[in-house]
Amino acid sequence: MSHEADEEVKPGDSASATGDVDEKDERAERPENPENPEKEKEDGGSSATGSVVHKPKRREAWTGEAWSIDDGLVLNMPLFKGCSIEFKRLLLRAIREWEYHDAGKETWYDPDYDEICTLEKLPKDRLPPLHKPFIGMKLEPGEYICRGGDYDDKLVVIIRGTVEKLVGDAPQGGLCIVRTLKRGDCEGITEFLGVGSEQRTCALRAGPEGARVRFVQRQALTELLQETVIDENAEQPEDPDDPPVTRLKWTFEVSYFNELSLDRIDSLNHKEARNLLVWNPGPADGPDTPLDFLQLPGQSIFMVDNALGTSVSGPLPEGIEERYYFDQQTILRPGPQGDCAILILRGQVQALVPDGCAGNCLFRGWQADEEDEGRSWLGDGRDGSTGNQSDSPLAKLAPKVQQEEVDEDKEKVRKYLMEQPDRTAEQEVAMVALVLPQNIKKAMAHLRKAAEDGELDLSNMKTTDWRWLWGDHQVLVVFDVLERAKLLSPFGLQLAEQVRLFLNPPEEEPPPEPQAVLGPGMQLGRLALLGVPIVLSGVVRAKGPV
Repeated sequence: MSHEADEEVKPGDSASATGDVDEKDERAERPENPENPEKEKEDGGSSATGSVVHKPKRREAWTGEAWSIDDGLVLNMPLFKGCSIEFKRLLLRAIREWEYHDAGKETWYDPDYDEICTLEKLPKDRLPPLHKPFIGMKLEPGEYICRGGDYDDKLVVIIRGTVEKLVGDAPQGGLCIVRTLKRGDCEGITEFLGVGSEQRTCALRAGPEGARVRFVQRQALTELLQETVIDENAEQPEDPDDPPVTRLKWTFEVSYFNELSLDRIDSLNHKEARNLLVWNPGPADGPDTPLDFLQLPGQSIFMVDNALGTSVSGPLPEGIEERYYFDQQTILRPGPQGDCAILILRGQVQALVPDGCAGNCLFRGWQADEEDEGRSWLGDGRDGSTGNQSDSPLAKLAPKVQQEEVDEDKEKVRKYLMEQPDRTAEQEVAMVALVLPQNIKKAMAHLRKAAEDGELDLSNMKTTDWRWLWGDHQVLVVFDVLERAKLLSPFGLQLAEQVRLFLNPPEEEPPPEPQAVLGPGMQLGRLALLGVPIVLSGVVRAKGPV
């Protein structure tokens, strides 16, 4: 997979993205055939002008494919974290296919295969070529993507600009902006996963500067998950006319998305969100009249529109926002003053509670931090995502405690854990990079001596350019030998430390035990709706998808 080149890669120029065979090299490799010149012409011999025309060598679909940064933005979201690269690639194929349809470009010439391609007949293992103008849909300022109650199950991913999420009379465009989505954010996860309803519960419109958004079709996901292959472990029928025994092709991904669907015995229906709008703090049979936000005089945000027995505005009452969080994402931040109440419909959350509270109460502060003034205490879902996280630094998610000094060993571990995801076992360590130029001969002599003593295996080294993979434990012997001989350069010492950490990673400290786990039906922040100042000192996070 390659990052997008600076030049625009057009469908007609996709050879530049996939890397054509150099004609001079091909002519040099192909022997002449003087005995059969006609055959030579058929194979691409001299034309009437004397030039040589060769068809490019056919390649596997993976070879040289161009993926843009915006492709990675979509496929690396937490939503697709549990998917294999092969599955993501086919999902990208479906995304591009929809974008080609939307752009009216269903036919193009592919020089890599020297053929006219159409979306209808494109092989299932090939992607439409990368074409930047086709990525996403451009929206003018104020243009709506959807309105409340629309039957729409597409995932909406913001590529550029901003998109506003509105609730309250959402079928007519919405009254209250509850969230501004930026690059890397997405909306419509519940409809995309089929969690509850396919109706939108909000309105989405482009921000003041417009936006470009990308769509992922739910149908593309379900078709992939339903693909089958012949079950090699099952006994196949002897009669060739009988259908073979098959199994699901993407078993891991099927299990993963089943987990995300939150279809559990304790899950609540969307209609249960109505409980957020009615509050009776006293006993159920007490004399107090319950507070019903729907009946408050003068309010126009909250309503239930069930015209003709159907939900016009979607499965939620008007004025209530729905959000989906992934494991360990922040739901309520510590520090800012509470500005909303939440009801858990599906899944669980875990919260920090004070000692001696038996897991029944949350840490509470009495005054909002000055730096958090004006910020919502509701998490934005950007923890661990590809979105812009500059607005919510992780330092603000933790309780304000005195930071203790970190010794050098802990700092090494921290750096290792931060850099680890970008490092692979296929990286190479070159011997010449470990020592100073004047010490190369001495280093080789020491390594040959180690090989003679049986410490090191140099039998695979065909040249003097000795190299080892990061994942090869033989490289540890190389470091030890050169370190004992005091031949490692400063860079070599640094590289040796990094590779040793890679091959012998430090054990991470076990995560703290969740001290409070809240499930479906539990509510937080009821007093915040009445203007009572509530400030949490501890963070509330998702325990699995919620």
